[in-house]
Amino acid sequence: MHIAKLVFDSARAGRLLGSRAVAGEERSLVFAVEGLSIDLVAFDPGGDLQVIHGQIVDTRGEDRGVKARVRLGDHGDVVETDAYGQFAVSAVGALDGMVLQAHTDTLDASCRVPALTTWEACR
Repeated sequence: MHIAKLVFDSARAGRLLGSRAVAGEERSLVFAVEGLSIDLVAFDPGGDLQVIHGQIVDTRGEDRGVKARVRLGDHGDVVETDAYGQFAVSAVGALDGMVLQAHTDTLDASCRVPALTTWEACR
């Protein structure tokens, strides 16, 4: 299993002057591993449900989507990416520290979702 490196987190970019946190806020995360980019948008619609939309792209060529099986956490459902490498997964409860696993024909990768404390701190 290869551990993907977090290379971008929108929470570190700061907020635009005058903007406020609201329920339903999104957070963008980009991970890199072995020539793949795993781009995630974590969405907190409020309540216990957490949603992640993502895309896995091969960065070594023409930025093509990658076929993969994706699972969030140890007990989440396994979903398959579409022809563009896109997927959506969800979980009940906090995403903090949860691991997203992506399995391609040639690579098994894991992405640890960082603590999303910026959402709670801004509410």
